[in-house]
Amino acid sequence: MNEKIQFLKEVLSVPTQTYKEDLMVIFITNWLTENNIPFYVDSHQNVYATKSESNVSDDFYYPCVISHTDTVHTIDTINIKEEQLPNAQGEIKLSLKAYNDFERPTGIGGDDKAGVFACLTLLKELPYLKAAFFVSRSEEHTSELQSRLHLVCRLLLEK
Repeated sequence: MNEKIQFLKEVLSVPTQTYKEDLMVIFITNWLTENNIPFYVDSHQNVYATKSESNVSDDFYYPCVISHTDTVHTIDTINIKEEQLPNAQGEIKLSLKAYNDFERPTGIGGDDKAGVFACLTLLKELPYLKAAFFVSRSEEHTSELQSRLHLVCRLLLEK
């Protein structure tokens, strides 16, 4: 469990903002390279990965996971600290909080980066998986989102 919390802290520590996702794309592609998972990056900086531990039959369809790489927060240093804080029910639980280098609270981008963490973790643990990491989702238009979903559906159907 400590290994997964440490990895989550690494992902959460990557500063990212809509249209400024270069550091997260680099983090993802470095991780994929280190884990020998084939990927490609398109002209928009979207990352697509496919993990297959052996040949698959013609009727096999890969499961697919999707996340996005941007957050709504401004770019700042992000130092993740573990704190014991009450949850909504008042129970004291381990929490991860973000602070900049001046010890001021900063945005953690938890919903977006938790998706990146989940996709990378699943790529590591599952024998077969396709993953897509999209940039600039927080401000995209409906037509752009629909185009991306159509692309993902095509990727799912490819062998």
